[in-house]
Amino acid sequence: IVTSQTAIEIDLDSGPVGTEVEISGSGFGSSEYITVEYAGGKGDVEIVGGRDRTESDGTLESTIIIIPESTAGDHTITVIGDDSGFEAEAEFTVEPQITVSPTSGLAEAEVIVTGTGFGYRKDVFVYFDNEEMTISDGDRTGRYGSFTATFSVPVQDAGTYDVEVEDEDDNGAAAEF
Repeated sequence: IVTSQTAIEIDLDSGPVGTEVEISGSGFGSSEYITVEYAGGKGDVEIVGGRDRTESDGTLESTIIIIPESTAGDHTITVIGDDSGFEAEAEFTVEPQITVSPTSGLAEAEVIVTGTGFGYRKDVFVYFDNEEMTISDGDRTGRYGSFTATFSVPVQDAGTYDVEVEDEDDNGAAAEF
């Protein structure tokens, strides 16, 4: 049940998986515990900081969650009053992100690329300095848009190079090596 006076606001409306989001709201029941749900993820989201219940006037102040592993795009955050059943929603947009490890090394070094927030079970393509790499594993994302892939650094002059990843849906992210 969504009441016309129940509403929530989030301090950030986009970012990668792992983003800390602060939720505030009003119109809930007095001093009730809340549940936070995240559509497109793994269901209920753990409240990692701030308040897990409303004030006596039904306001919600500083409830903190971490965006769980999920695919690129818009996802609904829903706060539900455990006693009243009152609900309010806000949209959060997941953006793709990659990390490379190590971040520097010699030619032919093995590099592990880890990505989150890509498409649902999509092929991924890894580029080093705009050249597509042959990846030895992890050429497809999982259910929640995450992957791990490995490639060998091509022979190049010393310098900083971009590692870019793109999936079939044109979701992409970059990091430096």
